[in-house]
Amino acid sequence: DDLSRYFLRKEKEQDQEHNTITSDTDANISNNNNHHKSENKWYETTTSGTLPFECTECGKCCQTKGDVYLNPDETINAAQTLQMTVDQFKKKYVAREEVVDDRSTRSSQDKETGWTVLNQRQRSDGTTECVFLGEDRRCGIYEARPLQCSTYPFWPRIMDNVEGWNDEVVAVAEDGDESGIAMELTEWTYEDGGCEGMRTVELDGGADGIDNVDGKGYVTLPEAKEKLQMYERYKRVFPVTKFRDITG
Repeated sequence: DDLSRYFLRKEKEQDQEHNTITSDTDANISNNNNHHKSENKWYETTTSGTLPFECTECGKCCQTKGDVYLNPDETINAAQTLQMTVDQFKKKYVAREEVVDDRSTRSSQDKETGWTVLNQRQRSDGTTECVFLGEDRRCGIYEARPLQCSTYPFWPRIMDNVEGWNDEVVAVAEDGDESGIAMELTEWTYEDGGCEGMRTVELDGGADGIDNVDGKGYVTLPEAKEKLQMYERYKRVFPVTKFRDITG
């Protein structure tokens, strides 16, 4: 798909830029990777082959404090989805864009735009939300939503260990225990975020894995790992250049 081609293109460019890495360093990286590959992650101990998550369409992840980034292809796709030019899209929906001084060596897609940061809409209580979050709590560019959004909650900081996963779980604001989520869980906040569609995980000695007998929604491990890997690739090609405010 478009994102996979984008990652391959950017990773190839990075390889060309960093081809002075020594063979000793490469060997160390390889050894470290082999070591990590031999260790099962906590989510791979599950016998059910699933993780307890089902999106509740609450829109809270779109209201958590923070920036939403789009890579060049995502910016173009979002503009096309709204039947706008990239410049029109930037002027209406983008707060900041990547500063790119020399585009001579960049691909045709990257010449049209760099990375962008979406505007945040101000709320009456002083908090903000994504500019594309509708009154129905749905995304206005769902088909073209950025990978940052589509891979949540399978981000490295959440998937790194079971504590990270459980820390992201928050109580359902409307009906608490009736949705199978304990009321003693932390509530969602604008500053700290959290996801009410996730449920806590208890590992039985790392052997029996995750119990999924509560009848709620689950995501398969292959799907979860694919999203995690996509996000990791996304972060590796994140620009190191500065961003500037959009004017006009």
